Amino acid sequence: MSSRVIRSFYRILFRTAKQHDKYPGLKALLIAAPGRFYDHRTKSWKPSEDKVATNEQKLIEPYVRRLNGGGNFYLPEVKAVNVIRESFRSPMDGNTNKDLLFDAATGAIKSLERNLAKGREIGIFEQRPPSGGPRYNISLAKESSFMRGQFLLAHPLLSFSLNRGVLIVLKHEEADGTLGVMLNRKTKLKVADLMKTSSARDRSQNVKRGLREFADCPVYKGGGMSSNFISILHPHGDLEGSCKILDGVYWQCDLDAASEKVRRGEAKTSDFKFIMGFAGWGPRQLHGELENHAWLLAKAGNEDTNAAKGEQGTVLPAIDLVYCDAEHLEDFDPDVFQETCDDSANLVWSQAWRSLPGKEHEHIAMLPVF
Repeated sequence: MSSRVIRSFYRILFRTAKQHDKYPGLKALLIAAPGRFYDHRTKSWKPSEDKVATNEQKLIEPYVRRLNGGGNFYLPEVKAVNVIRESFRSPMDGNTNKDLLFDAATGAIKSLERNLAKGREIGIFEQRPPSGGPRYNISLAKESSFMRGQFLLAHPLLSFSLNRGVLIVLKHEEADGTLGVMLNRKTKLKVADLMKTSSARDRSQNVKRGLREFADCPVYKGGGMSSNFISILHPHGDLEGSCKILDGVYWQCDLDAASEKVRRGEAKTSDFKFIMGFAGWGPRQLHGELENHAWLLAKAGNEDTNAAKGEQGTVLPAIDLVYCDAEHLEDFDPDVFQETCDDSANLVWSQAWRSLPGKEHEHIAMLPVF
């Protein structure tokens, strides 16, 4: 195979990569095969068996993994054209066999063309990120600074029960693992419904009496683990049993004292957010998922306040993300999100992604659910 032919294929590949850079949502659709899995028995990550089904997938896999920064999912901002350029200058795995390079180029072109077709199908090329609108005062955090009170924003293609979840970390211990709850998944249940379950019989009379005061409060889904576990988030740090998560956010409390505070008019029932279930990770499990780019790790506050305000319009405090119910987003035109955010959970998730710096976060936030 002549070098001229190979170069012509790489030019095609380069043009296709430029389209992916122009519409970053396309890059978010590219997923690398899992290279490892978390073994709950040994509480460690183990290499996965090679489950790449076809030769074409094997050929494109190194490109996708390099684009994804070594992870399974894409996170901003890596230029696809740079990946192609670097791959052409130093072929994957040090391979200089021209026939294999030709196969790799054709396989990559086919895969990226299919991705373009998928983008057309779901309307990526017609989407334009809305200007203005409220943002949350959050910023990206480093994994090395992982701690309680930080936020986890799910990658748009993360599946299962945490899809498009916005979570807050409530507890993190290197030896024991991590516990967090979703903030944006409102259910149709009320606190009164919790008292009708079989587990309610096991609760003390004080707890039952306290819950009655909050009977009409909505219940949120915190995750797929232990639906009998109820978290309460609130801003009243003076309540007994409260654990500070971040400024203005406390976890758990003495319900009887909380009820009394409401009766005295010192608090509102809407101050208290009831969350059923949680998301849990074993030791180093969440670290591995962050390395796989399944999550964006964010923290409250933006180091550059002026940049945070800039062209973003209203900047909401980070605690609004904790107590989110989409009501504070009422001044944002819902028609903009009718194709991508058909409920408040998606709206909050999208706004959280858009609150982070860089245009690519805005584009990826507009990916529809499919």
